[in-house]
Formats: sequence, C-alpha cells, structure tokens
Amino acid sequence: MSTAVSARNSPTTGAALSLRGVNVRLGGAPILRNINADFPASRTTAIIGPNGAGKTTLMRAILGFAPHEGRIEFNGRPLGPHPGQNGAPAIGYVPQHLDFDRMMPLTVLDFLCLTAQRRPLWFGHSAAALEMARSTLARMHLSHFERKPLGGLSGGELQRVMLALALQNNPPILILDEPISGVDVAGEEQFCELLAEIQREGRQTILLITHDLAMVNEHADFVLCLNREVLMQGPTREVLTHENIGRIFGLLTTEAHQAHTLPEEWFEKDPLAHQTHDHAHAHSHTHHHDHDHAHDHDAEAKTEAER
Repeated sequence: MSTAVSARNSPTTGAALSLRGVNVRLGGAPILRNINADFPASRTTAIIGPNGAGKTTLMRAILGFAPHEGRIEFNGRPLGPHPGQNGAPAIGYVPQHLDFDRMMPLTVLDFLCLTAQRRPLWFGHSAAALEMARSTLARMHLSHFERKPLGGLSGGELQRVMLALALQNNPPILILDEPISGVDVAGEEQFCELLAEIQREGRQTILLITHDLAMVNEHADFVLCLNREVLMQGPTREVLTHENIGRIFGLLTTEAHQAHTLPEEWFEKDPLAHQTHDHAHAHSHTHHHDHDHAHDHDAEAKTEAER
C-alpha cells in the first residue's frame, strides 16, 4: 500500500483551505462523512470520484450553500457561510454549465461589468467597471470578445469568459467544476492554456473537480479521491500510481470507467498505464455480472423481509 493511501484523512502542512470533520446530510441521510482534507496554498488540487460521490456537495459546502457540521477554514480562520463577506475570502467559481437566455441582449463586456458596478446596466457602464472588465479580458487574452453577444459564444468560449469572471476580483480560492465537460478539443486546449498561465502566476488556491485523469496529470499538484468520504489524498504522483489507479477504479466501479476516466492522453504520458486500463476494462465486465447477481440477491432479501 502506498503512502498516499495510508495517509487517508491526514492533514498536510501549508494548507490554505482546510476541512475538519465535515459532515453533510440531506433529509437525514449522510452525503459526506467525516471529511478531513487540506488544499495547499497557491497549488491545484484535483477532486476525483464517481457520480454521486459528493463532489458537488463538497463544493457547495465550501461555497456556503450546503449546511454542514465540522470546520471549513481558510488560513486558519473559519470561512463562514458567506464567502467574500464580513472579511471572509472571496471564492471564484466556474460551473460546468451556465443556464441563461441566449437571446438576451448582453455582451461579454456587459456580463463582466454586472459584478463590478451597482447601478443597472441600462444606465451604462461605470468607468471603474469598464477598467476592471477590460483588464480581466486582456489578462485572459479575450479582449476581442468584448462586443460579442454572450448567447452567441461556443461552449469553450463561454467557459473562458466564465473563468475571466471568476478571476475578476482576484479571489484567493478558485473552484473549477468540470470546466471542460462537453467542450470540443480546441476549446479544451485553449481553456487548459489559460489554466496553466493562472497556475504559473500562483495567485490562487485551485480546486479542480474532474473525471479527466489526463487533465489531472497535467495540471494537478495534489489529488483528493472522494466517495462520500476521503478515500485517499496526496501529491498527484503518489496518489495516481498504477496500484492506486487500479484500486480507485475498483472502488469507483464501472460508472467512472464508462465516463472515460482513463483517456488515451493518459497512456501517451505513461504507456505502462495500459496495463491498468486493461485490468479496469476487464474488471468492468466482471462488475456488471457481480452487480446483476447482487441485485437479484438484494431483491430476494427484500421480498423475504416484507414477508
């Protein structure tokens, strides 16, 4: 067993964001159990796990949207229920999708000015808001998007604009929730280039929620594997070993495998990982059989209990 696995739920030094004994319940049912995790300052931590593992719930708890037990601290101080208010640090957030009326007469510049001024947009842009928005677009190499209708952007273009908005006030924490899901290859490359620039600047502590291990391998300094509780955490090269990948995908079942958790790009970086991929693929077929058998057994047990 590797060090990363045995260090389950153990704190690390130099953490900007820390979670201690965090529990989240929904309707009385436990969603997250005893989460102890650290996110090192000015580094990128990937959060991986299957659908239903609680990744979104964890994100919502950090953002202050999900009631929880336990402590969430930034630099040793409680983060509080309202990040960005009452002295609490602001959090930049890029969602997987943004639902809005694409026919709305709103330009990219308007969109960025929305959060930088108090007066309604129909009264025009304030000088301060314009300066901030244009500076942010320039930093993200998106100045040519200024007059583009927000609703006319492609998926990849919109995600880059969302990244610009998330960074507009230079928040110390940045959360990226499946930021390249559903984005074409060109859009992925451009987003990842921007992410690499942000990482080099070292201004933000970044939490990256993703199923894409190629992206994790390329951009994450640390990995937190979650499935309702912390399964393992540590530096990327320690956690994503052949042994651990096999164990993770055994724990994650075929759901993550079907979501292409092991993309070809991963094997190009580490050809020996093909062995793990083949094992995981074979395991997925075995799991289908075992799952069907277990389902039949559970159904029988339930019928017997009802009797």
